[in-house]
Formats: sequence, C-alpha cells, structure tokens
Amino acid sequence: MFLIKGHKGNLLFGYIGDRYVLCMQGRFHPYEHNMNKSLCVFPIRLMHTLGVEIIILSNAAGGINRDFEVGDILINKDQIFMPAFKWI
Repeated sequence: MFLIKGHKGNLLFGYIGDRYVLCMQGRFHPYEHNMNKSLCVFPIRLMHTLGVEIIILSNAAGGINRDFEVGDILINKDQIFMPAFKWI
C-alpha cells in the first residue's frame, strides 16, 4: 500500500466539546488495491463496529481549474466515475 500525498492514513480519537469523535486522515483509493472496494469501505465498517452512529463526509477533489487554490471550498454538483469508462 502507498499513501497519497496529504493522506496520512491515521485514525484520530478525541473530543470536540463533550462529543467523543473519530476522524480519518486520508482514505484508501481503489486504484491502490486493484479496485478491491472491500478495502476501501473497511474504515466505514470499522467505525460502525466501534459504535459510530453519525458520520460527516467531506470531499477533497482534485481540480483542473487553475483558479482553484489548495483549501478552496466548493460544492460538487456531479461526479465522474472514471473506472466506469471503457478505455480504448
């Protein structure tokens, strides 16, 4: 397994106010594991096993717009699922 830049691969446990929280630093990418999706969803299954009831998901999307800067906040209206494409 290799880590993508900015994806430390850590699970952090702690408190925000009086709430005990778990935070993922990074995630698995399908192309890291020959498209084995079961490895990609493992952290979510682990959180469920640990009793997590609410999950907040965010997205760090690579962009091709050169006007974007690291840390810019935007709203995704759609996605392109690249693995579904048939490459010639």
